[in-house]
Order: sequence, then C-alpha cells, then structure tokens
Amino acid sequence: MKILHIHTKMTGGGIQAMVAGLTNEMVKNNDVTLLLIYKPDEKDIFLNKLDKRIKVISLGKTKPGFSIKHIFKIASFVRKNSFDIVHFHGFFHYHFLSVILNHTRTKIFYTVHNDADRENTYWEKKMLPLKRYCFQKEWMRAVTISNTSRKSFVQLYNSPNTLIYNGIGRFSSSSDGDSYITSLHLGTNTKILLHPGRITKQKNQVMLCRAVSSLQKEGLDIILLMAGGQQDEGIFAELKGYFEEGRIIYLGERKDIPQLMQHADGLCLSSLWEGLPVVLLESFAAGCIPICTPVGGIPDIVQDNFNGILSESTSEEDYKSALRRWYYLTDDERTEIRTNVLKSFDRYDISNCANEYINAYTKALNE
Repeated sequence: MKILHIHTKMTGGGIQAMVAGLTNEMVKNNDVTLLLIYKPDEKDIFLNKLDKRIKVISLGKTKPGFSIKHIFKIASFVRKNSFDIVHFHGFFHYHFLSVILNHTRTKIFYTVHNDADRENTYWEKKMLPLKRYCFQKEWMRAVTISNTSRKSFVQLYNSPNTLIYNGIGRFSSSSDGDSYITSLHLGTNTKILLHPGRITKQKNQVMLCRAVSSLQKEGLDIILLMAGGQQDEGIFAELKGYFEEGRIIYLGERKDIPQLMQHADGLCLSSLWEGLPVVLLESFAAGCIPICTPVGGIPDIVQDNFNGILSESTSEEDYKSALRRWYYLTDDERTEIRTNVLKSFDRYDISNCANEYINAYTKALNE
C-alpha cells in the first residue's frame, strides 16, 4: 500500500508523536511518505525518531502564518503522485483543495486529534460548511480518537467516522531520567511531578503552577518539572515567577520525556480540553501515575484510584484535591495503582493502533 501522511512539522507534541509512531509502524509493510509543510529545524525532535525507510519531504515553508501558495503545493504534490491513501492530521485549511481535486483518485483520511470544535482554527471556522460537506460525502474519511472525541465530532459534523484510539510504542527501561532527577539533590521523601506540554491556554499551566505552589506552601514535599515549547509567550511570562521559587522547574523542550517519566512519581495533566493525549498513553507505558482533569477522552481510559487520579473539574481547588490524594497514597496503594497503570497500556500499543488504521484503509480501498 502506498501511503502519504501530511503534517505541518515534527516538533515535540502529541500529534507529532502519533504521526511518528504510525509512520514507523506502517513502513514495516508499506511504502510510506511523510510530507511536511515547514522546513525542518532543530526543534523537530521527532524527525530523529523516524524509520530511515520513510520518505520525508518538506515544502520548505519558513515563515509562520497562513500561506495560500502552500495549499496549491500540497494539492499538486498529491495529484502528481499515485498514493493509495492520503492521511491528514488536522489543518483542513491547507488541504481542502487536495480533497476537492483528488477524492475520486485516492482515499483520503483525516484524524481529528482534539475536541472537534476546539481543533478548528480561525481559517477552519471560515471553511466549516465545506469541511462538514467533505466529511458527510466521505470525500475525506474522519477518524476520531475517543468516545468523547466521537461525540463532539458527531455533534458538529453529523458525519460518518471511525473510532481508533491513539497508540504509542513500548518503552525500553532507561536510567537517563534518573540521573537528571538525582542531580536535583532531593530529600528522601520528595516526590517528583512531571508536566510535559507546550505552554498554551489549553494545557492550563497557570492553574497547575498555582495549585502546586500552594501545596508546597502547605508543606507537601513535591517538585514540579515542566517541559515543552513556549508557544504562548504571554502565559510563559505569567509562569516565570513560579520558576523563580525553585521547586517548579522549567526544562524547555526535551527529547527524553519517556526517560524522565519512568523515574517521576506522577504525571500532571491539567488541561482545559483534550482529544486523547498521547502523553497520557506514555505515562501508561512508563508506569507513571497520571493526575488528570476530566476532559476530552481522559475519563474514557483513566479510572479514578484505579489507574490514575481524576479531579472533579478543571478548577484549581479540585485539582489541588486530586494532587493531595495522590501525595498521601500509602506505599501499597501507590504500588497497586502503578501496576494497573502498566497493565492499562496493552490496548494502546502502536502496533494495534496502526493495524486498525490499515484495516480502515483497506476497507475504503475495497469499497
């Protein structure tokens, strides 16, 4: 099968992790090309994680912002090459022309990686009637990633869709993260929280830092490590005061999140909205207990006090309550939850996820 995946860039993030995982798995038995809109740079950390058999092509975009000429470049690339499958990962405003010109020549898929309404940017909201029409006519076949994601999709588009949960690869055991954590000179009872995520409104980091700082002042012996790009400079400016306190540490963008996760005591997911976060699946693979807000597809796979801790809402007080419950777990309770976390991973192995996508591709090709 000749497959084309298209995304903007391969910087650190959940969608990029999924694209890397899917293409790495699919190239084992298929001809796979990855088309990137932007010119790669040193921030494209997932490029180094791609299988060498994947053909990686860049359209060379360097300036931020919407570019009309790249709509035509993408459509031209798709039309000139005989792909069996073309798979978009968001950003319909770059792909609508490709769908219109090529839907009779190739099977086109589109994964909705977030809440259906929230994923629509300014330009996609302008094109919403066209996007809905493409989904309804199955010129572009939708894939949703959780039960909650599917509900939001059906509510917005009233269109057919295939539910395929996200997946990731299994981790190999590593001591790399342990060496960094050891360098912090912690006390014997200090517990480490890790929050990987771009600095954005969605990830709710201001609330997270307020909650952790407040608990530290109550006497809880915790350190929060934050890793991710500074996507929203205004929010990052608000966070700087917490970083100066010394027990909330900003690490910047990191390539070793899985290694850090294997040696952290808990994963903080404080989001206001989500699809099905790949970082949550990474915590399952690492056996790192997730402490999450109940948004998007998270409650579909995290059961409170079984394989994680769920807050009652996205409010600061409710999230602080969830963190307290995590902190005061007994050793036996912590061990039991960690065991359940590790067992929860099997369903989300990338090989299972990729097989479900291949089955969906094959079904479409046989129609």
